[in-house]
Amino acid sequence: MEILIIGSDNRAQTLSKLLSSKGITAPYFEINHIDNQIVKNAQILISINSASSAIKVLKDLIPHITQKSVYVDANSAPPSLKRTLSDLLGNHNFVDAAILTADSCPQSADDVLISGAGAKSLNELLAPMGIAFKYISDKPGDSAARKMIQVMLTQGLAAAAIETLWLAENLGLEQWALAEIQKVFNSSSESTIEYYLKEIQKHPKNRQVEMGDIISLLNDSSHESAMTAPIELVLSKIIHAKKIPLIEE
Repeated sequence: MEILIIGSDNRAQTLSKLLSSKGITAPYFEINHIDNQIVKNAQILISINSASSAIKVLKDLIPHITQKSVYVDANSAPPSLKRTLSDLLGNHNFVDAAILTADSCPQSADDVLISGAGAKSLNELLAPMGIAFKYISDKPGDSAARKMIQVMLTQGLAAAAIETLWLAENLGLEQWALAEIQKVFNSSSESTIEYYLKEIQKHPKNRQVEMGDIISLLNDSSHESAMTAPIELVLSKIIHAKKIPLIEE
């Protein structure tokens, strides 16, 4: 089994180590340092560099990729780009891979979602080595969509924490606020998020009043928040009967 990883940062190195732990040699190279014969010999090629260079990388490799090779794009990118890459490759061996860890460095096969016409073939090739990535579908972009949803959540949480710390800093309460943020994260569970969502859906006007109090505090502290307007917009949508998916009243 010959696997080639196109990329050289921590993500590529971690993926190489993961495959090596299963007895698979998977060298990683910068696109400019790859011998064409190595590309031709590879049964699996994994591109993990950047979304902005994904198309160029594939175009550079296409003349040397055999029809039997499986091409995996593991970049964090929108579904539309994954579909473009699949069309560009022009065969049934494209795989849209999404790595769900925060740093995109997979620690196990469970961290990797795969979709696209070549996804099942990829797992079949890796099965003898005891590796099975999470199969989603045969449609490129389905894995990427899940990654983008995860990114929206994690970046939203980080932005909320940052805004909270900025406000707290204006009030001289940043140490207390950081401890409170840590407490909220440490004590959260599935039931916690369900409670928050149900409470907002049942009592959006109460939450809107609370936002008014927060805005008053912001005005008093001279802190300009970038988050109050989006939060107010979400509450307004709920007040005007937009339902939260999967949450019963």
